[in-house]
Amino acid sequence: MRFRTLFPLAVAMISILAVARITHSQDFYFYLDSVYYVNPSDETIAVQFDTTSPELHLLSEFMARNVCLDSSVEVEVIGRGFYRFGIQSGCTYVTTAAALAADPDVHRVTPTYVSPEDGSDFNVTDLVSVQFDENLSVDSCLAIISAYGLTLADSCIYRHNLWWCALADSIVESPLPYGNDLHVLPETEWSSATMFDAPALMSEPSDPYFLNQYYLKNTGQNGGTPGVDIDAATAWDLSQGGGIRIAVLDNGVAPHAELAPPRLMAGWDFVGSSLEFGWKWENGDDDPTPGAEKNHGMACAGIIGAAHNGVGIAGISPGSEFVPIKITDDGTSLPADQRPIVNAIYLAYAMGAQVISNSWGYPTTGYRTDVAHAIRYVTDPCTRPVPGSGRPGVIMVFSSGNGADDAAGGPYVVFPANMPNTVSVGAVDKNGTRWDYSNYGSALDLVAPSGQEGNQAGIPDGDVWTTDQEATLGWNPLITGVLPDETSDIDFTAKFGGTSAACPQVAGIAALLLSRRPDLQYGCAPYMTMREIVRNSATDAGNPGWDQYYGAGIANAYRALLSVIHGDVDKNGFVDATDLSILIDVCFFGQPMPYEYSLGDMDCNGFVDATDLAFEVDLVFFGWGPPEPCFLYY
Repeated sequence: MRFRTLFPLAVAMISILAVARITHSQDFYFYLDSVYYVNPSDETIAVQFDTTSPELHLLSEFMARNVCLDSSVEVEVIGRGFYRFGIQSGCTYVTTAAALAADPDVHRVTPTYVSPEDGSDFNVTDLVSVQFDENLSVDSCLAIISAYGLTLADSCIYRHNLWWCALADSIVESPLPYGNDLHVLPETEWSSATMFDAPALMSEPSDPYFLNQYYLKNTGQNGGTPGVDIDAATAWDLSQGGGIRIAVLDNGVAPHAELAPPRLMAGWDFVGSSLEFGWKWENGDDDPTPGAEKNHGMACAGIIGAAHNGVGIAGISPGSEFVPIKITDDGTSLPADQRPIVNAIYLAYAMGAQVISNSWGYPTTGYRTDVAHAIRYVTDPCTRPVPGSGRPGVIMVFSSGNGADDAAGGPYVVFPANMPNTVSVGAVDKNGTRWDYSNYGSALDLVAPSGQEGNQAGIPDGDVWTTDQEATLGWNPLITGVLPDETSDIDFTAKFGGTSAACPQVAGIAALLLSRRPDLQYGCAPYMTMREIVRNSATDAGNPGWDQYYGAGIANAYRALLSVIHGDVDKNGFVDATDLSILIDVCFFGQPMPYEYSLGDMDCNGFVDATDLAFEVDLVFFGWGPPEPCFLYY
């Protein structure tokens, strides 16, 4: 620790440091004992408006009278009354700042600082972060802060003597030199201008095939329409499904670099090697791996939860665990006997699955009673012998069916997807148009982007990228071949499709939601069901509102998460005093909401006001439950 001297020495140094500040030839900041040089950007600039001036209703008017501001650059809200504007070509930071300083509505202008080493940038406002020596008294801290023309803005409750200080109104320059001056005082461990820069929390995975996963983020790749996706990349900033257990009922899941133990748990094979001896049905074995040329279950599991590990693809819920349960033999069909499927459903429930993904279904709408009762029991705790008893319900997601274009089939949603206890998912293409094979009807909940279904021989023919069995097992290269599958990496496939690929996307979204709001598992009053949440948060498609072809629209992971985390206005995973402080600034001091405005609309009436603040107080200080989901996005 740096040698500490008495507080009066710090005050005596202030005038010396003030002179030294003027002589700096280049802007810089300290980290530990190193100096990092930065330059003011000539591309963007931050402006804090004079709080005593009338509210600026139209930023366009302000920009029109300041010719160096570039109206083609989107205005960004930084916080604390600061807005970030683009600078016109031909203008510099110096000339733009000088012109803005003369504007009567402007209080302070600060640069966007750019590192000359890597081009990275950060914003500053009027705040300085100071970590004083832990042994320094509060009075001494306040005296130093006051001597520098600063006022206390906030403090950290988890670290003693960490303070955030605001520049006095009389100071109109950048806080960067003030942080530097405080840093060299013997009474401080460190200090810096508070940097405002949104962290990247897995919004763009480094997994190389993520760029091909249009269903997660559609940028127009391969002829698609940008934005026709489930908005997964944005949703990962809010949740990655940690702590949620998902069962995949299918033709098996094997260990894979993307789905490795302990995330991939021990499972069960109910039919893979079993035979029926007279009246007795043998209960399978503990090996749920797929047959040599099978990959349907692997493909589904990869969509749901492939790891974000820098290789292969990216899954929707990379923090979740998986229970692999095999319900088909190594042939081509589900068993006619309901018992394996019923046992599989109850086993998934017994193993603690919170979400069950089912990319399968019967060819018609008729209920199979054993299966229907099993689904009803595990999904809805309110229908058990003692309503509300036992553990909460399981979210079961089903494919709507691939037979709408089949003369022997029908347009209806098949069983069990047509049950009110399940979530039924149809398929649209990368342009948002319903696939002609995708079953539709009154029981359809929503759709998700997918590819062409497999051909009549069971050979996959879609364009959804996901996991294959490793090495030479699975579809690639035994079924599709290496080159037709668009990659020489035979541990992955680019040939999945059908409503089979749509269903696991919604299962992954359900896991993201439960990770943030585990209470949603209860699925009965006073809780809104998962089915209602994913429907109400979908992006409308087809006719306005719900329709039989698209249901409520295209599943949207980000909107679904926003709908259930109201009160967490800074989107950090917690509802705490920081969120309350932000709402106070918004309601009483006219500060902008730092993120989505709707997150502060606790009563979902279209406004953020004192009523919402009262809700937030109840959440933070009195432990009241979270508000009902709200489906306003603005």
